[in-house]
Amino acid sequence: MLPRVGELRGLRLRPAGPALQRVEPDFYTQFLCLFMTGLRLGESLGLEWDDLEERSMCVARTVDSQTGNVGTPKGGKSRNVDMNVELIEALRRWKVRQAEKALKEGRGGELPARVFPMPSAKSGACRVRAVFKRVLKKAGFPITSAPTTAATATPASG
Repeated sequence: MLPRVGELRGLRLRPAGPALQRVEPDFYTQFLCLFMTGLRLGESLGLEWDDLEERSMCVARTVDSQTGNVGTPKGGKSRNVDMNVELIEALRRWKVRQAEKALKEGRGGELPARVFPMPSAKSGACRVRAVFKRVLKKAGFPITSAPTTAATATPASG
């Protein structure tokens, strides 16, 4: 269960920056999660609803973006990652949106197990990377190979 706004005090993470203002709605919550937590792309693809706790998430698995195989995160073990209010609220809205989508598709409102479901790990990772590069380019950031917190650096001048 995610806490309500106002229940978290003292947790301050830097804002994700201007790049998030340009993210397509289908990717906003995932990008916010990547920026705010420092998760790797494969870790975000492996994140399940049961991994979310009140104020943190348990990063217990990663999905290989080339093979789709599920494995352990880098370092070989799971870890807890704190979430700030902005991310908690975004995940709450995303969960509602996913339930509405499931109702519309005739799945009775049943959520997919994964927080950020993709048709396949490989195509999902490719889509996320392509959107990420477009967003960075529009925001004037240098292009990197995958979403990371390094992308919140200062935009290139010029």
